[in-house]
Amino acid sequence: MDKSEKKRLSHEVRDRMWREREQGAKGYSITLVGRGEELVYEEDERRLVAEVTYGDGWRLYRSSLKTWSKPEPGQQLTAEDTRRVISRIVQRFAGQNIQIKVVD
Repeated sequence: MDKSEKKRLSHEVRDRMWREREQGAKGYSITLVGRGEELVYEEDERRLVAEVTYGDGWRLYRSSLKTWSKPEPGQQLTAEDTRRVISRIVQRFAGQNIQIKVVD
């Protein structure tokens, strides 16, 4: 897959996820932002920004899931928060028939 194909795929995924976010789902939202290198996860009043990349497939960096950016910046995610967020992100990608690998 060449660079232009990767870019096109990244934009298609971001656009599909954006449409789903606008529809709302199950009390949380997931949005790819920028060039698809950040993912914003929101639930209730809380928000975090996770690092994702697309090289040889999608990757979610577990190390970027440390703190909430809202409502109190710097508040640590619990182990349960981390499991829930990862599960929802993986499920959202799977709903688009896309596999995302969770890496440290």
